Amino acid sequence: MSGSIEREAVYPASWWESRTAEQLQEFVRAGFISGEMFDGAQRELERRARESARQVAEAAEQEIQHRVDEGNRVALIAAVISFVAAIGAMLWRLFMR
Repeated sequence: MSGSIEREAVYPASWWESRTAEQLQEFVRAGFISGEMFDGAQRELERRARESARQVAEAAEQEIQHRVDEGNRVALIAAVISFVAAIGAMLWRLFMR
């Protein structure tokens, strides 16, 4: 068994996930001398950063989709109003002669 797998058993992912950002930053600040604490803290901070970036990207995508939907709705309403106005104008010309 490799050394990194044995070390992972000492600090499982759930343990790292339960650490606060401040605790993780302290482990990283201690540097390489802290051994597994440095490596694990750095991995957890990177995982959190990726997760945060993914959430931001998803929120941006939802906002874009919302704006597209709103634009489509406005265009549809404008088309319906224009159609009703055109029919009204045709009927007015037809019956007002």
